[in-house]
Amino acid sequence: MRPTECEVVFGSGDRVCDDNRLRWDLTPDRIQQLTEELTAKTKKVYDMVGALDVSSVSYENTLKALADVEVEYTGISSYFFKYTLLKKTVVYTICLHNATKKIGLFLSRSRKRGLPEDFLNSLEKDESGKLKLTLKYPHYFPTMKKCFVPETRKKLEEAFNSRCKQENSAILKELVELRSQKSSLLGFSTHADFVLEMNMAKTSKTVATFLEDLAHKLKPLGEQERAVILKLKEQESQKRNLPFTGELHAWDTRYYMTQVEETQYAVDQNQLKEYFPMEVVTKGLLDIYQELLNLSFQKVEGTPVWHDDVTLYCVKDRTSGQVIGQFYLDLFPRNASGSLHPHTSLCDGKIAQMAVAAMVANFSKPTADAPSLLQHDEVETYFHEFGHVMHQLCAQTNFAMFSGTHVERDFVEAPSQMLENWVWEKEPLQRMSKHYKTGNPIPEELLDKLMKSRLANTGDHRTHTGHPAKLSYRGRRALVRDVKKNPKITVAELQRRSREMGESCRKSTITAALHQSGLYGRVARQKPLLSARHMKTRMEFAKKHLKDSKMVRNKILWSDETKTELFGLNSKRYVWRKPGTAHHLSNTVPTVKHGGGSIMLWGCFSAAGTGRLVAIEGKMNAAKYRDILDENLLQSAQDLRLGQRFTFQQDNDPKHTAKITKEWLHNNSVTVLEWPSQSPDLNPIEHLWRDLKMAVHQRLPSNLTELERICKEEWQRIPKSRCEKLVASFPKRLMAVLDQKDASTKY
Repeated sequence: MRPTECEVVFGSGDRVCDDNRLRWDLTPDRIQQLTEELTAKTKKVYDMVGALDVSSVSYENTLKALADVEVEYTGISSYFFKYTLLKKTVVYTICLHNATKKIGLFLSRSRKRGLPEDFLNSLEKDESGKLKLTLKYPHYFPTMKKCFVPETRKKLEEAFNSRCKQENSAILKELVELRSQKSSLLGFSTHADFVLEMNMAKTSKTVATFLEDLAHKLKPLGEQERAVILKLKEQESQKRNLPFTGELHAWDTRYYMTQVEETQYAVDQNQLKEYFPMEVVTKGLLDIYQELLNLSFQKVEGTPVWHDDVTLYCVKDRTSGQVIGQFYLDLFPRNASGSLHPHTSLCDGKIAQMAVAAMVANFSKPTADAPSLLQHDEVETYFHEFGHVMHQLCAQTNFAMFSGTHVERDFVEAPSQMLENWVWEKEPLQRMSKHYKTGNPIPEELLDKLMKSRLANTGDHRTHTGHPAKLSYRGRRALVRDVKKNPKITVAELQRRSREMGESCRKSTITAALHQSGLYGRVARQKPLLSARHMKTRMEFAKKHLKDSKMVRNKILWSDETKTELFGLNSKRYVWRKPGTAHHLSNTVPTVKHGGGSIMLWGCFSAAGTGRLVAIEGKMNAAKYRDILDENLLQSAQDLRLGQRFTFQQDNDPKHTAKITKEWLHNNSVTVLEWPSQSPDLNPIEHLWRDLKMAVHQRLPSNLTELERICKEEWQRIPKSRCEKLVASFPKRLMAVLDQKDASTKY
């Protein structure tokens, strides 16, 4: 189709095709057919180039051949509006797009949430009168910025970030694997290193170092801004009678960043957007770009477009009057339109094709009461995205692969990022603004406040592209997933996996990311290995004795053996010292090889206090254990006044269950508590052993004889109240077994 009859000439004088070749009448079957034909032809050319012998390589059969097929690819793909060759990407995009049409929430109009009236009026209603809040940008962003109900924001945030998770997870996983295979075949360690080879950074390590350095410099500002936001949240929580935990969640960020702008800079976003009606902003934007780039835009009437909202403009060089291209504006969301993204197309080669671009956007629709009103950040987005359109149209290159936004990815945003700065200058803002009712210009005072607010939230790396996180959201989730899957994984292994994902970072960055997720590196507790049989007997024991009375518990005489070392192995010692004095005698703990020796102790206690403590001489066996019981058990029960009907607790060590031990217990009418194997966490004497060793360590015994004496002295000093408290904890230990089911308890 040819909406204009204009000669199109580049500055070089090369002949240019003046056809706008975009078509909107293709059926899905025809699109599929064209895609398959183009894929086959492109593959044939690439295979031909790949099969060339190095000695026969020339410009004509390599670079020229690839450039020619790219001309055809770019031209034909223009027919069906960039129907991509990557089928997986198409499926992913369609799934994500369809998800935005789903209803995120239903809102009751009667309940106040802080949302503007014009926004509420723009929402559709269901049969019961409730408002439909979809996952589209014009619904998501205003709600996250203005709704003061945390639960509403949380539900919308979770729904928004889970769009088509089930459908797309498998697709994305396959795409990641294919990327990894491709980069590996080409000799790169990661996909990031592959895509960065032609960029200024060259390697993922350079990027990671830059981002870490930038984040380090921004950290003080970010912490300062976080403190301000937390203070605002605390005040709001008190005002609305909500709990305050000192945490910021993902669904809090946009809301409280908006609060910062309104409270710290007095910028009322609802008042401000009344000065940015779409029609006025569009006219001002087009005028500014025409003036900046010495262009003229002429609206093309009566041309076929894909929707009545779409407009087509012809772009001419103002000096020569020659046409250089055309662009479409499609500014409002529909079921068939996507997110903010400038679509571009340009062909060249033997006959260069006229540049045609389209900007497909998601700005808020007009309502019955008001035109489309833009937030200032939407005006900034509009200016930025239109910069891509101009970049595409103003390019003058010999090859399609270098034309317009086809430049390397690290430069593609540069023109738009420079151009968007005009929306923070007073004169351009005045040209792009006018109150939608009165026609009055935006007040000077409001303009000044707006421009000062540019500094708001600049240290927050989570939402501003200029202040990136050292790890992406995907990278952080992968770390957390790996740690939860294998808690014993090392930081070095996590660092290696992050590097494989193209996110090289320091170990400190990884630990900080895990800390933010509530995960901290700690020394793993040593716990007995529990088999299925052990778990079953522990559960049965806990159920049987959970409801035992206090009197029954106080009649139990708890026992166990332990080893205590002479030097330095009972606990760590901490000293206060200056740097460089670590080896001074006063700052060290004397040790000898093998710890200087140790002694084995047997002891018992009850709620009434500690019983006897015995040092075991030689190797412990069943006979020696029987002798210890014979000399100390009954006497301890008598000393503690437990009476004849006390219950004796011991674990299932082979010495304890030997025949001679059982015979002695039977002959002396001692009732034994049936004890589940591998259950030291249920025996409160383990805590007494720790108390004893810490007390002994403080006294620094110099030999084994002194160690034995000090152990017995400190055992007798343990207060009765400590023993009572430990025995009273027995029901809690049993309950922990029932709660944990198949794992060790905290005791």
